[in-house]
Amino acid sequence: MNGRVHGGERCTKLKIPRPTPQIPRPTPRPAREIAHGAGLSKPISYLDMILVVATVTYFCNMQGLSPAGNSPRLRDHVEDQQLRNAPIISIIDDDESMRCAIKSLVTSHGLDAHTFASAEAFLQSPHLDHTSCVITDLQMPGLNGVDLQKSLLAQGRRIPIIFVTAFPEERLRARALAAGALGFLGKPFESETLIKLIEKAIETGRKT
Repeated sequence: MNGRVHGGERCTKLKIPRPTPQIPRPTPRPAREIAHGAGLSKPISYLDMILVVATVTYFCNMQGLSPAGNSPRLRDHVEDQQLRNAPIISIIDDDESMRCAIKSLVTSHGLDAHTFASAEAFLQSPHLDHTSCVITDLQMPGLNGVDLQKSLLAQGRRIPIIFVTAFPEERLRARALAAGALGFLGKPFESETLIKLIEKAIETGRKT
């Protein structure tokens, strides 16, 4: 039958299945050979191999590594943990660019920072009870910096306060320092000066 038409009748080819090629199965390596390749003098069992792999994986993860290569997972976890335990610095200023600039400076020194556009927002914040230092503008809509200082003192909260203002009047400076402010800086100010005041505020908080 060759598939041609004979006498009006079509013939079909017979399909003969081809033999499936036999793929040789790999010969298992003996335990002695595996042990020798791993630098061991004696053969090890599969259970021992599993324990070795598990131990290596555990120590890799403890070092922030994965068996496939370096991984920053542990390092990121440690940094996050340190940030959660870092002193909280609350920054209050109605000028967004100033808030962002101070926050960037504070966080670059490994501290946790939260920003607020008004004194009222800070007073209503859950971070109020955990703040180690307040950096606040002096003149703002609503409660100004001095009013904020009075409000905190009236609540019995002696949080170290650093004032930053574009109008560093001596009268206001004397008034703020007399009420317990830690610093009174005129804008623009030196970054190092602010950082030193923050460090002093944190140290003061630890002693109280």
